[in-house]
Amino acid sequence: MLTRCLAACGVDILEAEIVGHRSGSAIADVLVHGGDLERALRALDADIVLLGRRAHGELPDPGVAMAEACTAVGDGAAPERILEAALALVGADAGALYRAADLEPLAATTGGLATIAQEARDAGAAVFAEPAAGSTLAMPFGPGGALVLALGRPLPFPFQEAEVDRLTALGRFASPAV
Repeated sequence: MLTRCLAACGVDILEAEIVGHRSGSAIADVLVHGGDLERALRALDADIVLLGRRAHGELPDPGVAMAEACTAVGDGAAPERILEAALALVGADAGALYRAADLEPLAATTGGLATIAQEARDAGAAVFAEPAAGSTLAMPFGPGGALVLALGRPLPFPFQEAEVDRLTALGRFASPAV
């Protein structure tokens, strides 16, 4: 239905990736170009929920993005480089990497993520929040959960379980120089 409607409106699908499932519905990242996207979205309004839109965005190949991120976080990587790789892997706009023991920030592009980082550390699992200012995710990260990663991006781009899975895999390779 989605592809048929986009095609009927002259919109080209350059790439699509299913990133999760929720309540019997698929959640997809779709990169499109050209045509009458507004008309297609109006036609699909009753059948889809648009979680967000970015102009001039990129939808990188997940395998290539994962390989690049793992290469960046090897033995003795600077915490800033690890954070940069995590941000790029999931298309987040801001983040912080904390030492789990004392929540000392090792690298940060923004403040204000310590509370959700503490929640993730205490829960020992990923924690999601969607405040009015944007979506956030914090999770134990790195070998043995020695780190806590907190990321944020503007609404309405909620983080998905597939992204947590990718970040968890990235964390297995993260060996910061601290």
